[in-house]
Amino acid sequence: TLLNAGKDTLSEQECDLHVVMTDIDQLFTQRAELNELFFAVSFAQYQAANNVPKRVVADEDKLRKTLSILLGYALYKTKKGRIGLHATREASDSESMSISFELAYTPGPGGDDLLSGIFNSEVEAVIDLKHGLTLARRYIKLLGGRTAIEFRDAGVTAITLSLPFKRTDSEILIPKGDDNSKAGAA
Repeated sequence: TLLNAGKDTLSEQECDLHVVMTDIDQLFTQRAELNELFFAVSFAQYQAANNVPKRVVADEDKLRKTLSILLGYALYKTKKGRIGLHATREASDSESMSISFELAYTPGPGGDDLLSGIFNSEVEAVIDLKHGLTLARRYIKLLGGRTAIEFRDAGVTAITLSLPFKRTDSEILIPKGDDNSKAGAA
């Protein structure tokens, strides 16, 4: 099928996560403003505890497409209000890390059967060809990620993606205490 054509492989390489987030910010800010909506992207880049690193190893194309599909759907569903994307590091070790991307938007009252049907089911019971949500779900699974959907007060819907990333060899690590084994850049 069209959804399966060449999409089930990863092409991982070093990429700049800050540039990805900035590009998405620029693209969707313009689209949101055309619809008289407020859009904001934020990512922890200076907080030691949940710093989103600049360089990671990932399939940048699939990451961009996944975030773009979900943001495009949020933009479609939001008639007034705001859309936000926030990224933060959840956990890390010497070789990898998990980064959480939370997309929050205001589609109005009530749940979203399409969104719930695609992301709250273990099986692919609902297919969406209009917005690309089925493809986003497939990419998230291929990237090794998890999703959670929350319908909050005031009509806010939040989709959280938790995706694993590999560290790059060029990342500068600051030693802790007497451990100088990880100091410096490659």
